[in-house]
Amino acid sequence: MKRGIVGLCLWLLTVFAFAQNFTTPRFDVNVKILPTGHVRVTERITVIFLIPQRGIFRTIPYRYSTNSFRDRRLVISQFSVTDENGRPLTTKISKEDNLISCRIGDADVYLPPNIARTYVVRYEVYGAINRFPANGGWEKSAELYWNAIGPEWPTRIDHSTVTVEFPAAGQEGRMRVNVFEGQYGSTSGGYMDQFGQATTVASRSDVMFNESGLTIQRNTAIQPGEAVTFVVGMPDQMIATPTLAQKIRYEWSPYFGFLVPVITMIVMPVLWLIFGRDSTRRVREEEMSPPDQVSGHVIGAVVDGRVDKQDISALLVSLAVKGKVTFDSSGGASNTKIKLVPGATNESLDAAEAQMFSLLKKAGPTVSQSDLKSEIAPAMPGVRRLIMKEAVQAGYYAAIPSDVYLAWGLLGSLGVIALGVFAYLFEPMREATVPVIGTIIGIVIAVQFARHMPKVTRKGAQTRARAKNFAAWMEQASAREDWRDYLTRNPNMFEDFLPHAIALGRDLLWIRSWNGIRRNMPGWWIAPSGVHDLSDMGDVFSSMTQKVSVAATTPPRPESSSSGSGFSSSSGGGGFSGGGFGGGGGGSW
Repeated sequence: MKRGIVGLCLWLLTVFAFAQNFTTPRFDVNVKILPTGHVRVTERITVIFLIPQRGIFRTIPYRYSTNSFRDRRLVISQFSVTDENGRPLTTKISKEDNLISCRIGDADVYLPPNIARTYVVRYEVYGAINRFPANGGWEKSAELYWNAIGPEWPTRIDHSTVTVEFPAAGQEGRMRVNVFEGQYGSTSGGYMDQFGQATTVASRSDVMFNESGLTIQRNTAIQPGEAVTFVVGMPDQMIATPTLAQKIRYEWSPYFGFLVPVITMIVMPVLWLIFGRDSTRRVREEEMSPPDQVSGHVIGAVVDGRVDKQDISALLVSLAVKGKVTFDSSGGASNTKIKLVPGATNESLDAAEAQMFSLLKKAGPTVSQSDLKSEIAPAMPGVRRLIMKEAVQAGYYAAIPSDVYLAWGLLGSLGVIALGVFAYLFEPMREATVPVIGTIIGIVIAVQFARHMPKVTRKGAQTRARAKNFAAWMEQASAREDWRDYLTRNPNMFEDFLPHAIALGRDLLWIRSWNGIRRNMPGWWIAPSGVHDLSDMGDVFSSMTQKVSVAATTPPRPESSSSGSGFSSSSGGGGFSGGGFGGGGGGSW
């Protein structure tokens, strides 16, 4: 069925052949089989243009589908084209689907019609030798199954001679050949296994077989859609077995691109273990105050390695605790407004607090949640960076984590790209699809690992452990027998530690632990109706701070604007016309 469909398509070439702008008086092919397994091909193609043309092009298949997961690929190299006098001609080599295309001629030079012109095309092929075990009285063999003239050539070829040179002489009784001619799929052939034999194939070609080679002399024209195919079977030892290096280079290198993400997946964890894994420190002592008296938003950033919405909430509440702003939730938590305290200055503020206060002043004196989205949120990356800069200055990080992430992401991506480029250059046919896919996957892996490369210092690890102990103390402190007396002696502790409680996710517990000890609300928060003292404050206050931080960190949305044998048995007949490697077509341009 497949042969019938392909044969029909090729038969249609005969219909369109008359539309071609050139004729082919002669197409001669010499194929030299080298002991190394390379096949050296020389084609002498004589054409006559019917209208002014720039030259011809030649297409040769190099990739063939198989029943395995790997395609069969030939390595076609050392392309050169001259005229009949040996003068080099301009060529452009490219790949189109499964074909190598060689365009011959100058783009701005048109050749006059009705003059015979000869193009001598030379190229070398590796990977076309098939190997088979001993069978039917024949020893283990190496075989070349080649379309000397492919069925895709678009015009009639008036005369053709195909010669095949063997890699060694004196192999009487150990070599055999088969020749097929006709439309694609034709099994009309001439089988020979003794030197000195001669035969005629389908009354169209004379075939001579001797110890030095094979000659196929075509006696009639080759029509479009017809092919001249030969099979040469040789003792296996006549052709060198591919070395491991050759197998890697020619057979496996097309898939090296898939190794890029594998290598990345191996290397990046190793780099993380060396450069990115945080130090671990255990602190057994109870922490009854914030480590190093650092601001809540900085402690929160050190604990989880990033500045999140809880840290921004802690920063805003810290401004309120320090008397710079107030929160007005009289219209409900969802409509909370931030109001600047008249006459407030940057005094006693750290860098991140001062930056936030400056932004609020520009948007103030009263800042609604919509103002937070439009005025504050776009500048929030700068505030986050200042928080992390404070963590670096305090000795908790060697560098700002976002910079470390960016540096490792860039270095990792460059390393992956280098691997991808190597995979592309190492593959002889320079196919980019697999290396590009592998590189993209590798970059994704490298970037994901880069997120984990920021590393706290030993001091940072110790402070992180102390902060966790402090959070545990805030959870459990109210259970202490002396808690009430302790808080009574430290009445400012509620507001002083509230930003830290928010940053550490303990704000509800911290507020509830003061029930029955302190009843009055903070002076900087105008609570919604129904909230009268600390016993009512917890959930509402937490909801308020979350909504404010979300608004402050969410900018407004922008407006939309052929590996089978040619011999089935000792009597031949396993192949067919056009069934081998090589062949291809061409045309004029």
